[in-house]
Amino acid sequence: MDLELLAKNLRFFRKAHGYTQEYLGEILNIQRQSYCNYENGRRIPNIEILVDIAQLYGVTLDILLKPVNNNSDFAASNYTLSQLITDFQALSESDKKEVQAFISFKKSRHSDTSIED
Repeated sequence: MDLELLAKNLRFFRKAHGYTQEYLGEILNIQRQSYCNYENGRRIPNIEILVDIAQLYGVTLDILLKPVNNNSDFAASNYTLSQLITDFQALSESDKKEVQAFISFKKSRHSDTSIED
């Protein structure tokens, strides 16, 4: 396992979601310093912590371990995800509800189309 790569990805996803190291420590039931050590490449989280982190970000475990720079499609999708999260967080509550309603609508339309195929 590439410790530097994992550290970089952990930092990327935390920042993309607007989380602090302290918040992640609370969610994962570990000390903030422990999480800081993961992001700085001084320690490797155990598998249970890695699985919890992946679930928190809604990604598979292998996404946390993939090189971002060596795969342009993956890097582009990360940038898009990061920008989407940042933009969504900047919206007013009413605009967030509108976006969520739109996503629900699009998902239902996609489901309807899939059934017809």
